[in-house]
Amino acid sequence: MPELLEIQFITKHKLQTVAAVIAYHCTADDVILLEGTLAAGKTTFVGYIAEALGVTEAVASPTYTIAHTYTSKSMPILHMDVYRLSGVDEYKDLGFEEEFEHHLTIIEWGKKVERLHPDNLTITLEIDKDDDELRTITFAYSSKRWAPVLSDISAALES
Repeated sequence: MPELLEIQFITKHKLQTVAAVIAYHCTADDVILLEGTLAAGKTTFVGYIAEALGVTEAVASPTYTIAHTYTSKSMPILHMDVYRLSGVDEYKDLGFEEEFEHHLTIIEWGKKVERLHPDNLTITLEIDKDDDELRTITFAYSSKRWAPVLSDISAALES
């Protein structure tokens, strides 16, 4: 059963804080799956993580290219968008398996390929129905590796 943490009414500034905490804890073989409706801020969130890791170039949505890579000070980042893929078989056919060991991999619409990344952190962003500047962010994980990350997120948001 996955562990869950939900944070409601998060502002852009707090979303940047969350991204910075996640970036601090990430290693080159981590996989983060992002979920959320269109325009919920998935690519923006990837940009915040990349910025926290020292990426200076603009982060763009890989919806049509499927993947972008970015060079950070500590590790390469593989940013994928699997929205247009039909499923796991098409994802496997892309041939990125070797990259996962050497990159922080962040996959938008990642539920489609979740079973291939059992130790992932899944982050769901939802737009607040009353204020489109606010988000609810939910974290789910099965691997204990992510427990201290979420503990640090909670602490950072309380301070």
